[in-house]
Amino acid sequence: MPENQRRHPRKALAHDAMLFSADGTRVGPCRVIDISQRGARIAIDPATELPDWLLLAFTRRGSVKRRCVQTWRRDWNVGLRFEAEDGA
Repeated sequence: MPENQRRHPRKALAHDAMLFSADGTRVGPCRVIDISQRGARIAIDPATELPDWLLLAFTRRGSVKRRCVQTWRRDWNVGLRFEAEDGA
Protein backbone atom coordinates (compact mmCIF):
# COMPACT_ATOMS: atom_id res chain seq x y z
CA MET A 1 0.00 0.00 0.00
CA PRO A 2 1.46 3.41 -0.94
CA GLU A 3 2.59 5.49 2.02
CA ASN A 4 1.07 8.84 0.90
CA GLN A 5 -2.61 8.52 -0.04
CA ARG A 6 -3.52 12.19 0.30
CA ARG A 7 -5.48 13.94 -2.42
CA HIS A 8 -2.61 16.43 -2.66
CA PRO A 9 0.61 14.49 -1.95
CA ARG A 10 3.17 16.18 0.27
CA LYS A 11 6.73 16.78 -0.81
CA ALA A 12 9.49 16.64 1.80
CA LEU A 13 11.20 19.97 2.24
CA ALA A 14 13.64 21.41 4.75
CA HIS A 15 13.29 25.17 4.28
CA ASP A 16 13.59 27.96 6.82
CA ALA A 17 10.65 30.36 6.73
CA MET A 18 9.04 33.14 8.75
CA LEU A 19 5.52 33.45 10.15
CA PHE A 20 3.59 36.72 10.31
CA SER A 21 0.14 37.52 11.66
CA ALA A 22 -2.49 38.78 9.21
CA ASP A 23 -1.63 42.40 10.11
CA GLY A 24 2.04 41.82 9.25
CA THR A 25 3.39 41.46 12.80
CA ARG A 26 6.27 39.01 12.94
CA VAL A 27 5.32 35.82 14.84
CA GLY A 28 8.66 34.04 14.50
CA PRO A 29 10.80 31.65 12.50
CA CYS A 30 9.80 28.14 11.50
CA ARG A 31 10.99 25.30 9.31
CA VAL A 32 8.82 23.92 6.53
CA ILE A 33 9.03 20.12 6.88
CA ASP A 34 6.76 19.15 4.00
CA ILE A 35 4.41 20.91 1.62
CA SER A 36 1.55 20.19 -0.76
CA GLN A 37 -0.71 22.20 -3.02
CA ARG A 38 -3.14 22.75 -0.11
CA GLY A 39 -0.92 23.06 2.95
CA ALA A 40 2.28 22.48 4.84
CA ARG A 41 3.69 20.97 7.99
CA ILE A 42 6.04 23.23 9.87
CA ALA A 43 8.25 22.87 12.92
CA ILE A 44 8.08 25.71 15.44
CA ASP A 45 9.05 26.31 19.06
CA PRO A 46 6.17 24.88 21.14
CA ALA A 47 6.09 28.07 23.25
CA THR A 48 5.23 30.19 20.19
CA GLU A 49 1.61 31.35 20.18
CA LEU A 50 -0.01 31.38 16.77
CA PRO A 51 -2.87 33.63 15.65
CA ASP A 52 -5.87 32.17 13.79
CA TRP A 53 -4.68 33.48 10.40
CA LEU A 54 -1.03 33.46 9.39
CA LEU A 55 1.23 34.44 6.54
CA LEU A 56 3.93 31.87 5.83
CA ALA A 57 6.83 33.70 4.15
CA PHE A 58 9.29 31.60 2.18
CA THR A 59 11.74 34.47 1.59
CA ARG A 60 13.42 36.85 4.04
CA ARG A 61 11.60 39.87 2.63
CA GLY A 62 8.27 38.07 2.46
CA SER A 63 7.97 38.42 -1.31
CA VAL A 64 6.91 34.76 -1.58
CA LYS A 65 4.20 34.01 0.97
CA ARG A 66 0.99 32.10 1.51
CA ARG A 67 -1.99 32.96 3.67
CA CYS A 68 -2.86 30.01 5.89
CA VAL A 69 -4.73 28.78 8.94
CA GLN A 70 -3.53 26.33 11.60
CA THR A 71 -5.38 23.00 11.37
CA TRP A 72 -3.55 20.98 14.03
CA ARG A 73 -0.64 21.21 16.45
CA ARG A 74 1.44 18.57 18.27
CA ASP A 75 4.48 19.78 20.20
CA TRP A 76 6.95 21.09 17.59
CA ASN A 77 4.76 20.23 14.57
CA VAL A 78 1.97 22.40 13.17
CA GLY A 79 -0.28 21.66 10.21
CA LEU A 80 -1.24 24.62 8.02
CA ARG A 81 -3.94 24.83 5.35
CA PHE A 82 -3.34 27.36 2.58
CA GLU A 83 -6.17 29.77 1.92
CA ALA A 84 -7.13 31.33 -1.40
CA GLU A 85 -5.56 34.74 -1.94
CA ASP A 86 -8.98 36.34 -2.45
CA GLY A 87 -10.16 35.05 0.95
CA ALA A 88 -12.45 32.41 -0.56
